Formats: sequence, C-alpha cells, structure tokens
Amino acid sequence: MENTDTLPTLSVSRILARGLSIYGRNFLMFTIVGIVAYAPMIGFFALVLEGVIEYSTTMIVFSSVGIIVLESIVTLVLCRAAWDALSGREASFARSFRAARPRLLAGLGTGLLVGVAVVAGTLFFVVPGIMVLVLTWVALPVCLVEKKGPMASFNRSRELLRGYGWQIFGLVFILALGDQFPDKIMEAMVNEGQLSLGTYLLVTLGLSAFLAPIRASLIAVAYDDARELYKDRDIEALASVFGDDVDLKGEGGASGVRPDPYNADDSDSEYR
Repeated sequence: MENTDTLPTLSVSRILARGLSIYGRNFLMFTIVGIVAYAPMIGFFALVLEGVIEYSTTMIVFSSVGIIVLESIVTLVLCRAAWDALSGREASFARSFRAARPRLLAGLGTGLLVGVAVVAGTLFFVVPGIMVLVLTWVALPVCLVEKKGPMASFNRSRELLRGYGWQIFGLVFILALGDQFPDKIMEAMVNEGQLSLGTYLLVTLGLSAFLAPIRASLIAVAYDDARELYKDRDIEALASVFGDDVDLKGEGGASGVRPDPYNADDSDSEYR
C-alpha cells in the first residue's frame, strides 16, 4: 500500500467549495430528495407528538436507527448526482437512483455498521467515536462505486482517509456547527417555554433533511479527491457504475488540475 505521507493533502476549502457549488446548482433536486427521504421520520415524530406512539427508550432507539438509514439512502442516491455535477453534466434523479438501487442493502448495512461503531466508541470515550466517524466518512461511496460489503467498505474508507484525519474532522466539525448551533438555540427556547417540544422536534428533523444533501455532496467530493490522491483507481468498479468508457488515466491530484474521471459521454451507460 502506498504511503499516504508522500501524497498531497486533502484541501478542506476545495472540498467545501466544490460540494457547496454542486448543492447550489442542484438545490431543488437535492432538497426534494432530502425532504422525501425524511418524510417517514417526520410522520413518525408527528405520531409521537400526537400520543399515538409512546415516547420511550425503544422509540428513541428506533428513531436513531431510522435517521441513520435515511442518511445512508440520501448519500447513496446523491453521490452519483454529485459526480455528474462534477463532470459538468446535468444531475438526474433517475440515473442516480438506478445507480444506487442495486447497492441499497449493502449501503444500509454499511451505514448501520458505521453508526454502531461511532456510538460504541462514543459511549466508552468520546474521542474514539469521533475517530471512527472521521475515518469511515467515505464508506458509503466506497460501497456504491467499488461494490464492497459493509466491513470491506468500512476498512477501505480507513485506507483512503489515513493521513487526512484532521481535514475530514474539519469538514465534520463544520457540518456539526450547522446542525448543532440552531439545535442548541431551539433547545434553550424549549427550556424557557418559548418553543413547544413538538415544534422543536419537527424543525430539527426538517433541518436534518436539508443538511443531509449537503453532507452527501461533500462526502462524494471527499471520496473523489481521496481516491485520486491514493492513486488506487479501480477502472472496472467505476466503469460498472459510470459506463465502460470512463477514462481514469488522467494524472494529477486533488490540489492540481486533472482530467475529470466522470466527464465521459455515457450515452451507452445503463444508468442514463
């Protein structure tokens, strides 16, 4: 395996710029995907607030697992759309869903494995949980593109991101600020009686539905850059997702100019 110390570093600013640009250019599609994906959980919380479903430890566990599942689905579907946008093509929901559909079960398994590992690490010590989250940040695109199972995707993500922990932590921290800052404000308003618990839960979940597509865009770009830096491109794996004519022979790193591996004409692709 190549020593990551010799590789150029991942650029947080570059990943943010590219990821947010992708989200901005495809705001409507990405937002609709996030809202539709989270709709079942919003309905679930509405039933809890109406007293139809009892608020309990079981409910909390179920909702936590549900959120992991929904985030995994959003990431799997939008990774393909993000890569289309990187290549300058129009993002297509139909093409993205067709790419993700065969990998949904493996992707959900990968998302749950990462979630359980993060929770387990956090329960014992906070730092191990954060480390697991950082090193497995691109496990879902690995599962999609390289067609690996949950454990193999888990380990492959660690390989790709080894040596780039602080950069990925920076991205995770920025996303956490966008999620936790308004959450803490609303939590304080609930404690002071200025906001109902129901409104707080629904707004928080709605915010997650908007942030999930942004997270998916950043994860897709981070995987694209990390894979290029690692210089371990599996032509067969990418071709099976993006078409047989994908050109992966361009040189250069994430900090330089390189031919985009996703700009091939996929008129013959099964995902068109």
